[in-house]
Amino acid sequence: MNLEVLKRAYEREKARRKKAESLLEDKSRELYLSYQELEQSHQQLKKTLKNQEKQQAELTRLISTYTSVKDDLELAAKLQSDLLPDPVETDTHAAYGYFQPAKFVAGDAFDFYMLSDSVFAFYIIDVEGHGTASAMTSFAIHSQLNPKSDGICKRNLLKYQNHSEAVCATVTDLNNTFYNPESKNKYFTMIYGMLDLTNGRITWCQAGHPALTLYTNNKSVELGNGGFPVGVLNEPGYESLQHELQPGDRLALYSDGITECYNQAEGLFGKERLDSILRHHSSTDPKHSIRAVREALFTWNQSSEFTDDVTLLLIDFKRFL
Repeated sequence: MNLEVLKRAYEREKARRKKAESLLEDKSRELYLSYQELEQSHQQLKKTLKNQEKQQAELTRLISTYTSVKDDLELAAKLQSDLLPDPVETDTHAAYGYFQPAKFVAGDAFDFYMLSDSVFAFYIIDVEGHGTASAMTSFAIHSQLNPKSDGICKRNLLKYQNHSEAVCATVTDLNNTFYNPESKNKYFTMIYGMLDLTNGRITWCQAGHPALTLYTNNKSVELGNGGFPVGVLNEPGYESLQHELQPGDRLALYSDGITECYNQAEGLFGKERLDSILRHHSSTDPKHSIRAVREALFTWNQSSEFTDDVTLLLIDFKRFL
């Protein structure tokens, strides 16, 4: 083989190697760029996983907190429910109540009990708003009134003897406790009354609450004149009202969570609708009347959850003691 042939072969080999080296260099550059992108993706993935771990930890903490709060609210709801009186059914009178919190706990409450051998006391309250803050005020009111702990109901009955003075003094005492213009104490409406079983006379004080309704001979009439809510004014000047009940008469007390229950298609449940149901069932057992109201409310509300607390109290006077 001559020198010229060898030289051309050498040049071809040199060109081939140069091309191969160029291709290798390009491929190495591509691999390096791919490695950089992979490393960036890896770092981003690590960062994402770390954020997810933080989010998961935060979610776990929130779930734990929610569970704890929910458990506390359920316990508070049970305690509040336990404070409500059992139905009373005697040969002289009967009393039944219906209570439906908007949330776990409510600002509404009611109670009834014998203050003496012949005096049956009752009240219904509706604290501004609903939920935990309102429920705390409701608990405080119950503690003030509770006759089992020598509450102001019993103290004022013993102090004044006169029922008119006693009911006004009790509501005034509550106002003195809860009125404070420098704080954010919640105000509340209420009716507090006493039924003298010896003569059928009811004496009550209405503090901004919907008037109680008397059902007698299949007719109804509102008894009351308004008054100021408790905790709004320093000296509201509460007054008492009286009415003579006859055997067979029924009293109804309710919170505005019933009348203001809203149906998007038809509006408010309303006082007239409530009155119609109670009038229709005025001669039946009070627990049947309450069941009728409850069923109508649930149908109207179209949900088991209400936007406001719902309370209804029925008291029957059967005969003189």
